[in-house]
Amino acid sequence: MVSPLLRLFAIVLQLPDEDYLYMIYHPRTEDEWKAADYGKKGGHTDLGTVTLLFRQHVAGLQILGEHGNWTWVSAQPGTITVNLADTISHLTGGWLKSSVHRVAAPPPDQREYNRTGLLYFARPHNDTVLLPITNSPVLQKAGVKPRSEGNVTMEQWVKAKQTLQLNPQIAEERYPKNGDGTVEVLAGFKDQKYKE
Repeated sequence: MVSPLLRLFAIVLQLPDEDYLYMIYHPRTEDEWKAADYGKKGGHTDLGTVTLLFRQHVAGLQILGEHGNWTWVSAQPGTITVNLADTISHLTGGWLKSSVHRVAAPPPDQREYNRTGLLYFARPHNDTVLLPITNSPVLQKAGVKPRSEGNVTMEQWVKAKQTLQLNPQIAEERYPKNGDGTVEVLAGFKDQKYKE
């Protein structure tokens, strides 16, 4: 669905290539992958509700399993991978968990190919307060509680999370303060670094 639209925009704009607007991961050399630690330090959760990833034949996505093991997400033809994100976790009081994932170096036999990143990030309106949904019998029975202190809006959450994600120098200053690999993002809610 997104792919034809991006091609159409490129045609209308008379761009030199119909794939011009795609996010393309070009092959890296072994030295470049080594310098990037093969993507092993990039574990994170997304800040919205869900992320839809339109998959292709080149592997690159890994998820963190319950036992701390990184696992490849197999790209099946014609499928969309759904990553749950922080907001759905906030709205369910942690009953639904954010998918911890990373973009890693493809397996050696797939590193010579381009990968196109077709992603759709969904999130609620900025005024949405990130408290657990109160009219869900499932969440009531589970006794879920808010994951942060006070009424945090989506707009506040986005600004706080992106401050860490987009400013490595701020993240580097704040993560060591707790001594446990976590950092307070906002109103008592902590995020953590996910490593190898």
